[in-house]
Amino acid sequence: MGLYRVHVSLWAYGSGRKFFSNSVRNKELEFYSQLNDWWSPDGPQKQLLKFNRVRVNFIRRHLLAQVGPSFTNSEQAMKSLSILDVGCGAGLLSESLGRLGTQAVTGIDPTPKCIELAQAHLELDCTGLNEIVKYENTTLEAKIEENEEKFDVVCCSEVIEHVNEQSKFLQDCAKLVKPNGFLFMSTIAKTPEAYLSNIVLGEYVLGLLPKGTHEYEMFISHEQVQAALRNEMELIEAKGVSVKNPITMEMQEVNYLRANYMMIFRALK
Repeated sequence: MGLYRVHVSLWAYGSGRKFFSNSVRNKELEFYSQLNDWWSPDGPQKQLLKFNRVRVNFIRRHLLAQVGPSFTNSEQAMKSLSILDVGCGAGLLSESLGRLGTQAVTGIDPTPKCIELAQAHLELDCTGLNEIVKYENTTLEAKIEENEEKFDVVCCSEVIEHVNEQSKFLQDCAKLVKPNGFLFMSTIAKTPEAYLSNIVLGEYVLGLLPKGTHEYEMFISHEQVQAALRNEMELIEAKGVSVKNPITMEMQEVNYLRANYMMIFRALK
């Protein structure tokens, strides 16, 4: 969720080099460069922290169901997986996936400030997580151009609603998935109820997210996501996400897909 807002192609800089991107939007770079606190449970990203628990459980459950039978235990299954977290922001999902005991997690984001915050938080860990998780200030397009590696799992979580050329962006994510690998994505449906819950209530009434985080015209339906990936991916499951406790604002999986939702796919080849 630390990504990507330019309706023209963008040159950006990362790791001392220049990279080109059609998906990155200047507005996003500027917005996320101003966010300093991602990890505080009472900070501006407090609701993302609550959602993070739901998405990590969803990812783990499906990966163990799909990959687990080939291994003697769940620890070995998770240890076999390499993961790319596209638009990693300050590393909330990347660190959580690393703590599952995965082989390696690479988080990428075009916003230098996000990568600085992610790296700073990772360095606070004393459990060896920094041997599993690494961060790169780069774009999805640049990662594809490098053509160095593909991943068992590619995550695109709370990102697609912030990028240009959304169908192509999803297809580019699929390019980095190994044969028989997985693509996880989460985003927000383009519906009146999603506008009400995420923008009106979430940003302006309850203050669960910083104002300006979302734009309704960038929301995308699960049908559009599936259509974009129909030649690359097979859907395993789609689930909605909603608040289960209005006091604590803790979240849960639901069958309703007209607001926030998650999807996990398996590569067709």
